[in-house]
Amino acid sequence: MKNQIKYIFVLFAISMGFSLVAQDINSPSVMMDGMMNLRMLRQAKMGNLVFLDNVCRTDGGFFILSTADQAYLLGLGGIGAISQKDDKKINSFALVDGILFAIRGRELCYLDTTDRFVSYKKLPHLNMKIYNGTNGIYLTGRVKSRKGESIYAIRKSDDAFIRLIDVPTTISAVTEFGPYIIFATANSIYGLDTSSKKVFKIIELPNKREYIISLIYDKINDYIYFSSKKGIYRIEENGINYLNNNAGGVLCYDPDGLVVFNVGQKEMYRLRNSILLQKK
Repeated sequence: MKNQIKYIFVLFAISMGFSLVAQDINSPSVMMDGMMNLRMLRQAKMGNLVFLDNVCRTDGGFFILSTADQAYLLGLGGIGAISQKDDKKINSFALVDGILFAIRGRELCYLDTTDRFVSYKKLPHLNMKIYNGTNGIYLTGRVKSRKGESIYAIRKSDDAFIRLIDVPTTISAVTEFGPYIIFATANSIYGLDTSSKKVFKIIELPNKREYIISLIYDKINDYIYFSSKKGIYRIEENGINYLNNNAGGVLCYDPDGLVVFNVGQKEMYRLRNSILLQKK
């Protein structure tokens, strides 16, 4: 199962047509790479696709997107489907150790070698969301009996399903930060020490109506990036650095920079490290 995604990527790179070409700009003077936009999708006759609010990067530098019924791979050669159309609605997806996982209803599924999502584990709640981690798979879900959501983990060491914490508000993002788990809810980011179960606040945006929609940790350069619909931010020692206060999007780590996916505009671009790290 672990080699299945790599096989699909190789096959995709060999057989993919050039109906949609992403811009690959290698000039050192250019600090942003255009990767996808609506015009490109229309040229590929995919302008009507409605993507979920997530994007994953593979080790080979491809990017995985998904609609509610099908997963896609975006690369230099174009964009194409890597899964069969599904009659069950995909709610969330994540790439974990080279395996593409998706949540459909109350099922956690994985993409098998026949390009179909097959059931892996039953979940306690409908339409949970999934997040990748080094130590485990993280999930969030709303509990009917009370307000707010819970964070769960599927531990890699023994496949155990654990409830980590209950939060009184909706959780919009989860990731790892060294030994801690950090998560975004409303306009704030919190950290969770899983050993002591202690929760601590990391930052809070001054505008209480500006909700954080995405959160990643760049462990190579030791930065936490987060975004709202209004902007993109970085947490630094002296506070919050506004990288872009005009538009935000879903964030994805890339060794060459920070990938931003504006889901509503169907636009994806990469902010290069040459501009992100120039003041480091």
